[in-house]
Amino acid sequence: MAVARGLPCVTIGGGLVDTKCHNLEEYYPTENSHLCPQEVMLLLLMAAGIEGKTESVLK
Repeated sequence: MAVARGLPCVTIGGGLVDTKCHNLEEYYPTENSHLCPQEVMLLLLMAAGIEGKTESVLK
């Protein structure tokens, strides 16, 4: 939604694997699927910062 409206945003993909998105043959690859939630958590921590450890990357 935000991208279509020209609003600043971050998009997070599911990986570089062609999963035949949005058709009857669509599937979700489970190999290394645990990495996506970890990357999201790191992104959130970078954006928010960690008190006493690091500042937010947002200015």
